[in-house]
Amino acid sequence: TAFIKDRYSKKDFNYNTQATVAGNIVRFLNWLLIDNRNLYELESIQEITIEHGVAFLQHMKHTEYNGKFRSRETLEKYDLYLTSFYSWLTSKGLIKGRTAEKVQENTYKNRFNDTITQSIFVGRDFSLPSNSLTRDEFKLEEFPHPKLITLFLEMTDNISPDITIGIYMQIFGGLRRGEVVNILESELKIKGPNGIYSVGTKIGYKPYLWKRLKDSTKCNVKRNTNIFPFQSIQVIPSLWKPIYVNHMKLLDKYRKVNKDGALFIDRNGNPMSGAV
Repeated sequence: TAFIKDRYSKKDFNYNTQATVAGNIVRFLNWLLIDNRNLYELESIQEITIEHGVAFLQHMKHTEYNGKFRSRETLEKYDLYLTSFYSWLTSKGLIKGRTAEKVQENTYKNRFNDTITQSIFVGRDFSLPSNSLTRDEFKLEEFPHPKLITLFLEMTDNISPDITIGIYMQIFGGLRRGEVVNILESELKIKGPNGIYSVGTKIGYKPYLWKRLKDSTKCNVKRNTNIFPFQSIQVIPSLWKPIYVNHMKLLDKYRKVNKDGALFIDRNGNPMSGAV
């Protein structure tokens, strides 16, 4: 199609990539226009909205394929190619209004003058599963038995309670050290009492947090947050709730000195670096 030729054949001559993109977009259109025709009652492609994309991605995330849930890598590709498709439709004037405005808001030029459109779906009722998790609760390769996770977090809470929630987010959200220490309290998005229904966070490097440090390399964020700026955290209520409550109490003690609103602070109330 014209979309594949415009966006992929000129930059990537790998047939497999083009076939994957085409397959993902065809699957989306079939799901939207055929499988759910009675639900959405769309008459033309110009009626496609971001909500349709979110609903499709949620469907792909929560349904099994060959007896397994789709991996984060697979869902990332669906998100990336679908965002590219919406961007192309916008550039051709095929979709307009609020959807086109959101696409344009998420589009920018990088330092190489390439046009980049970051995800228009992640953070809008769709989130990617973490890197280190299967979709079955507690099945983590690093811990051969689920009880070890509880014991490990309890031990951390006794030794260094200021980092326990960060370790939880690394285990159940797949976050790296640098990503964790750059989180602001305001970026933590929770639903339900103390986040027992869902937890997620925005991801991004905050250079102003580390001005006091001579070396801030361990505070860097490695992932491309322009494309994936949000990460969901799996919630195990019995583990998450007490950890979250205790951490909020800790932050309350330092609110006068924690001017930047960092989620992780040291004993002086300064943003905690990744060197800890």
